[in-house]
Amino acid sequence: MACTSQKKTVKMSQNYSKVCRSFMEDFDESTDHPMMMTALGVYENIRNTGDHTYGYRMDLWRIENEIIGFFYLYESSLEPDQMGPLSGTLIDGDLQLTAWTKEGKGFENWEKSAVQLFVFDGKKIANQLIGKLSLFHCENAPKLEMYDPNILLPSSEMWEVENFKNTTTWKEAYSEELKMGGN
Repeated sequence: MACTSQKKTVKMSQNYSKVCRSFMEDFDESTDHPMMMTALGVYENIRNTGDHTYGYRMDLWRIENEIIGFFYLYESSLEPDQMGPLSGTLIDGDLQLTAWTKEGKGFENWEKSAVQLFVFDGKKIANQLIGKLSLFHCENAPKLEMYDPNILLPSSEMWEVENFKNTTTWKEAYSEELKMGGN
């Protein structure tokens, strides 16, 4: 049994290693749609202590079964410690997302900071996202590891996102956020 599990881990690591190298190019190509982008909303579970902020936020849009948006991770700073674009699918409530992140631009040597993939596997139920979050380190012994096994992100009562007539207008509106991903 351990041998099968080990083979699966190696195969997943190889797949995510490819994603590390090509995510931004694939994201750019896959997000070219002439169709309407429907706002799914902002989902967050963020705790602010005054000096520090902890938690997650996802801004999501839908084009048929495809989901695109942004992932924000707060580990202590008032600004996101890591952020980046995400893509995935939402089919019959099952939600799979992969976010390509780097440390926030406030960090020194941002361009050289390590790339990491966050993989969300869960469900969209009513106005919340429920699932688990895994982390794939793209550099230094790449491997997929559990980051947070119990994610619950309710729909934000503070923030909203709007619909866009196509991805071109969305990319123009979010050009700064997309630059964080290296575009």
